[in-house]
Formats: sequence, structure tokens, C-alpha cells
Amino acid sequence: MKKAVFFDLDDTLYPYQDSNAKIQSELEAISHFCKKYPKFTFLEAMATYKKVKRAIRDRLSDYPACDNRELWFLEFMQKEGLFDRELLQEMEDIYWGYVQKNAVPYYDAGLILPYLAKKYILGVITNGIKAPQEKKLKALGFTGYFDYIITSSEAGFDKPHTDIFRLALRRAKVRAKEAVMIGDNPAFDIYPANKLGMTTVWLRRGKRYYYPIVGKMKAKHTISHFLELKKWL
Repeated sequence: MKKAVFFDLDDTLYPYQDSNAKIQSELEAISHFCKKYPKFTFLEAMATYKKVKRAIRDRLSDYPACDNRELWFLEFMQKEGLFDRELLQEMEDIYWGYVQKNAVPYYDAGLILPYLAKKYILGVITNGIKAPQEKKLKALGFTGYFDYIITSSEAGFDKPHTDIFRLALRRAKVRAKEAVMIGDNPAFDIYPANKLGMTTVWLRRGKRYYYPIVGKMKAKHTISHFLELKKWL
């Protein structure tokens, strides 16, 4: 008997990549920096920022901190030879504010969540820092449907590490065989959940529609829209 249903967030409940929100949000944040410190040109600042971001991701590739936007902006400032705590917070707020403003949910997510929330414990398992991910859920209008949001920053590992899934199961107080995992990424969402014995559902749409499926990346169920879940949940 299934007791809990977990969802990935980005590109599952809404099309994160399709909105180009990440790119534009970075442009907005760096533009704000240049307005505060006009001695830096936008193009030069962006070039420095990209180098810093790439260096952080290379250095911390195995840790959730590699995607910490506050760290990106902090080391960018340090590279430019200054530190402004107030501006650092403003840049982070601008970045996440733009992402949240442009987060538009998949229409069928808004239809299936009320249905599932009446029958199951609902949770989100997502890579990232908890506060921004919670703000995304709020911007999408989905906060009230979920009992738990579990992030890689809490687990200490990004997906596809299984520890983040184990943390989710402990929070919900369910066994793997009692839980369902739904996501768009066969490698990050389906593979680790399969390893633990969760029932897996691949949402086959968006940029990973043609993702090559091999071995444990193959989900038990494949859907193209959320309403198909009503067939067996």
C-alpha cells in the first residue's frame, strides 16, 4: 500500500529551464551590482562572475554548495576586490525574486496535487538550498499541498545520491516500498529511487523527453501528464 508520493521540483512541477529564468536572473543581479558600483562595466563584471561560478562548480562539484548563489556572488565580489554585505543580500534577493516571479506551474500539476493531497503524504525532493526552493513552491501556489520539502543542502548530498531520498523517507516515516517518486530526470530522480525500492514514475516531457534510458534508470511507470496518475494512485 502506498502512503507517500514525492515529487522533484525544477522541471517537474514547472518548466524551470524553459523560462530561461536562471540566465536572466543572473543578468539582473549583476546589473544591480554595476548600478551600485558604476566603475565596473556590465560586460566585464559578467565575465568575472562566469569565471568565478565555473571555478566554484569545479572546486565543489561533489557538494550542494557548488550551486549556492550566495557563495557565487560573495566570491564574485571578492574577485572584484570588495565586500558589501547589504549588496550581497540584494543580489541574492533579485536573483531568486526573478526566478520565483517567472515560475509558472504546469497546468496539470495544479490539478493533480489537490487530488493526491487527500490520499497521501506529499513531499518534494530537490537539489538546492531550502529557503529558495520553499519560495519557489510558494510562488507556484503549491505550498499547502506538501507536508515536507527535502533539499540537498539538508542531506549533505545532491541527487542522485540516495541519502537525500533516505532522509525524505525518514521524514515521512514510510518505507521505500510504500513511497512513489515522480521526476523528469531518469538519472537523478528515477535511478536512485529504484535503487532504494521506491515505485518510480518518469514524467516524460520537457528537455529530457529523449533521455536515453538504461538499467535502473527505467521507471516502473512513464507518463506524459500528471492526470495519468489517477489510473493507479
